[in-house]
Amino acid sequence: MLNRYLFLAFSFLWLIFFVYVWSLSRRQARLRKDLEDLRSKLPVASADGTRPR
Repeated sequence: MLNRYLFLAFSFLWLIFFVYVWSLSRRQARLRKDLEDLRSKLPVASADGTRPR
């Protein structure tokens, strides 16, 4: 009986861990997309590092 509760506790903790990692992955993907959107809105710098006017 004790082993069953221990198994359930570990299973629950692993589930929480995987949901957390999945959540972080989704956030990172969203941030990466937002960063790419922002980069596409910036003007392109010239070869000497200055921005065109």
